[in-house]
Amino acid sequence: MTVKYLAMRLLCTIACILVLQSYIFAQTPANPKFDSLLQALHHAEEDTDKVQLLVSISEIYTNLYPDTGIIYGLQAIDLATTLKREKEVALASYYVGFSYYNKSDYPKALEYLFKSLRISETIHYENGIANSLRKIGNVYRDQKNYTKALEHYHKALKIFKKNNDKLGI
Repeated sequence: MTVKYLAMRLLCTIACILVLQSYIFAQTPANPKFDSLLQALHHAEEDTDKVQLLVSISEIYTNLYPDTGIIYGLQAIDLATTLKREKEVALASYYVGFSYYNKSDYPKALEYLFKSLRISETIHYENGIANSLRKIGNVYRDQKNYTKALEHYHKALKIFKKNNDKLGI
């Protein structure tokens, strides 16, 4: 990839953020943390800061406005991929998958959750592995595939127990 191409991609991402900002502000949940994250994103100069902010904003929108969570998550995936920030790609993929789950779009949810799982396994990010497995189990449970759901829940539980993650357990 050339520098010109990467610069154009970054400019396109920033343009999308600015265009969507008016739409997003109209749907902003009453959440001071969200407002501060949007302001930080608007003023962030470093791409590493931007990708972390995009992931956090995607997380916030996952439940309330999953479509918006998907938009921010996909931007985070794109930027994190460009920066070769695998953990952020895994996290953003998880939140995009979670957002699709909340929309009951199970094929897309599984696509992104399995992507998050694969990356988390590659980088040995145990919390990401366990959370992805648990959410994949939720998708299979909602699809009434209880055998696959239990298989994924058991794998997640094993990791949560190993790490003494009481909330996960």
